[in-house]
Amino acid sequence: MKKIIFPLLMACSMVCNAQVVFDSTYFDFGTIHEGDGPVSTVFRFRNISSDTVFIQSIATSCGCTTTQHNNAGIAPGAKDSVRVNFDPSGLSLDVYRYIYVCFRNIDDCQELMICANIEPSPLTMRQIYPIRLSDSIGVTNRQIDWNYITYGTQSSKTVMIANISNTLSRIDLSAANPEIDIDAPAAIKGNQVEPVVITYNIPTTTQRIGPRHDTVNVLIDGIQARPLVIDAHVTDNVSMEGDYASIHCSQTDFNVSSWKKKVKMPVTITNVGNAPLVIHHIENDTHSQLELKDGQVIYPGHFVQTNVRVVRSTRADRKQGYEFIHLYTNAPMRLVYQLRVVW
Repeated sequence: MKKIIFPLLMACSMVCNAQVVFDSTYFDFGTIHEGDGPVSTVFRFRNISSDTVFIQSIATSCGCTTTQHNNAGIAPGAKDSVRVNFDPSGLSLDVYRYIYVCFRNIDDCQELMICANIEPSPLTMRQIYPIRLSDSIGVTNRQIDWNYITYGTQSSKTVMIANISNTLSRIDLSAANPEIDIDAPAAIKGNQVEPVVITYNIPTTTQRIGPRHDTVNVLIDGIQARPLVIDAHVTDNVSMEGDYASIHCSQTDFNVSSWKKKVKMPVTITNVGNAPLVIHHIENDTHSQLELKDGQVIYPGHFVQTNVRVVRSTRADRKQGYEFIHLYTNAPMRLVYQLRVVW
């Protein structure tokens, strides 16, 4: 692509206008290393007119590119230049940047272009594991989203925990929820990473369907550190073979006028399946609540009419936002049905 485009740019460099001519409008830095810092090049031009010309302004396509130029006038026949500085920090691979040089009393601005192939610097342990549980221990994320787990099953996730210090750290992880098992090393050597396996064991006899908002407590060298936080959804263990329930709501998005403190919005929930629909659990949000009780049964072809109630008592509550209400059902195609409230 460079071989096709850039000779054309070079050919166009001589037709900027009838007053200023650039020697070149393109520069390739080639391969540079991100960690080596900024690089620069100079674009030279000549005033071929009979009048003094002035650079009015220079704009760049990115904050990583800056320029330096002479603010004084360029006399007829004189030469001058624009220095372009490029900082590769945070960039990688092929990068193209544009510079627009505008002269006073000249309609067309001159477009310049630079490019570089950037080899990124290797990431440090602190960059790879930026979330701190303590001064010495880091993770990529404290929030572990589990999505769906059917009861009667086992589900595991692995969290990589890094010791970003130079010394050995003893670790101890525990959870209050008896459904959670944790397999973790007793210690992590300095500048090492170890896996921690967190497992949900949802017994068949415990049919507590609904959300799990659990906490994994972390001790580092006997001192309480920041915990890991788990969000999981335990759902019904149903099959689509034979007759099954199917849920349908008259609407799933509820829009509230931003100035209203309290509002009720009607919603109809229908069982369009061939088996009884059970709404095992309703997880309401901070301001939004479905006026329905857990365990509601809706028979095939039947429906219930209820309301979504929204209460936002303070001005801060009424700022633009949204929430979700989750319905945990036995409908195999919608084990967790979601209603969204927007204001």
